[in-house]
Amino acid sequence: LNSREIITGYPDRSYRPESFISRQEFVVLLIRAMNQQREAEVLQQGIPYFKDSDTWAKGYVELAHEMNLAQGDEPGVFAPLRQINREEAVSILVNCLGEEDESPATATGFNDDAEISAWASPSISLAIQKGLLHGFPDNSFRPKSNLTRAQVAVMLEALLKYQGRQYQISGTITQVNLPLRKVTVVVDERQESFELAANVMVWSQETQQPLTEIPLPANAYFDLNSDGKLTYILITNPNQKISQ
Repeated sequence: LNSREIITGYPDRSYRPESFISRQEFVVLLIRAMNQQREAEVLQQGIPYFKDSDTWAKGYVELAHEMNLAQGDEPGVFAPLRQINREEAVSILVNCLGEEDESPATATGFNDDAEISAWASPSISLAIQKGLLHGFPDNSFRPKSNLTRAQVAVMLEALLKYQGRQYQISGTITQVNLPLRKVTVVVDERQESFELAANVMVWSQETQQPLTEIPLPANAYFDLNSDGKLTYILITNPNQKISQ
């Protein structure tokens, strides 16, 4: 998520996983995950629909409202700085799918199901069905608890995986030119050249490794930053066929 510039850390290079996030921060992360940043930046210049959303994230909040992803606490009020709780976050996340659960409402199976708001229950049930949501080890959901930065990362990763966008491209590395900081990759039978970002990371079998130790040819998944440079390379098992 960091390599794709969806989630960023703090100036001191910390992530602070247990810190809570606000409603506007959550919306910003979702819009980034949907690759709608440019649309949000355009709306940043307009007049906000919500009277309290004239902040640095105004364009993202406006776009989320236009796309029917997020609504306000009350007419004309979004409460952008209020910390978002878990049931609110899941409801907005499910709206990104553009799907509706038309089956009769059922219990979520969590032992604190009775604490889930009626308006949030259908979204939480659908998230469970789609594999986007898991509770805590004690089988609780804790709907009114504030969402942490660690939890939002898990949610976004699950969303991208469900939509088939966990990685941006896949292919076979055939050449690594370290002096020029370029990598040649065969993608869909086409040979393409990608420049390496300064902060590129290479992982293989859950271990980070240097670029010089990539076994060629190597099947891999890749993420690119906004400049089109490779920022993340995941080397797959040599015997594992990668999905296109």
